Amino acid sequence: MLGSDERDARSSDEDVGKCGLSFGWDARGEEVLLMHRPNGDDKSAAEPYKGENRVVMMEWEKPYMEALVEALRLSPRDDVLEIGFGCGYSALAILDASPRSHCIIECDPVVLRRARRFAEFGEVSTVVEGTWQAVLGGTADVDADTDAAEAFRGGTGFSAVFYDDFPLPVAGADRSDLVGSRTRWCWFLRALQEGGHLRHGARVTGYLARPLEPLELEEIRRRGFVVASMQTTDVSPSPLCPYFRESQMYIPVFAYQGGRKPSDGSEVDHASLDQGTVDVDRPREKRSSLAEQRDSDPKRRRGEEGA
Repeated sequence: MLGSDERDARSSDEDVGKCGLSFGWDARGEEVLLMHRPNGDDKSAAEPYKGENRVVMMEWEKPYMEALVEALRLSPRDDVLEIGFGCGYSALAILDASPRSHCIIECDPVVLRRARRFAEFGEVSTVVEGTWQAVLGGTADVDADTDAAEAFRGGTGFSAVFYDDFPLPVAGADRSDLVGSRTRWCWFLRALQEGGHLRHGARVTGYLARPLEPLELEEIRRRGFVVASMQTTDVSPSPLCPYFRESQMYIPVFAYQGGRKPSDGSEVDHASLDQGTVDVDRPREKRSSLAEQRDSDPKRRRGEEGA
């Protein structure tokens, strides 16, 4: 656990967003994203956070995030939806794949500032403020002038989705107290399906630390999804990590069988997706000039202004 070292990772009060998040670094000098109001002491929270963990993301997750994105097999024909910007590891990997469009949903003001600065590096990214529950459910305003508006208002939908949320109090009833977090995947896939946000053959991946249970798989299939791929991968959690101690995580890919079939050839052959294990520590084959530009920007260095 971070213990007393957690104090070293905290930013000043003005850098803590309405969800209680701030960026910093731990005693090992690695980036962390922390939540500082986890137990409902923020009276504006719609639903108190039920858990004990205060750490939202740590730098050791970066290779895992990259492996998840790689499993989507993105191409320049893809329109990608990303849920939760976090530390930006998945967003950078998505942009490396040069998709046609990239829409990020993020609810915390501190993380939003980082996401919007990140989006300035490319012309394909759009940032939408709000929880995924509100945006996908149609109760959040999506700026009509943004490229994301059509996708959320009866457009062709997304062809790929990256999902890595955290049960923040601001998200309200959907839901920090659902049987641990064991049904969050079901809630999310249901929101995608009921909102008509996916085209036929869309691929969905995201953070998964445990096997899915039979009842979860049944609900997922009932919503029109099939498990196109389920891989395991070795990971190396930081010794300071309070939320994960195991040596393996899962890389799921769910394929949507509903929706309209794309006319641009962007549908992936799900039978060709890999099963088994992958190595998240292998070198990546390329990094785009966009990624290199981001890494060289001093404003994006770890710990500056908590962002």
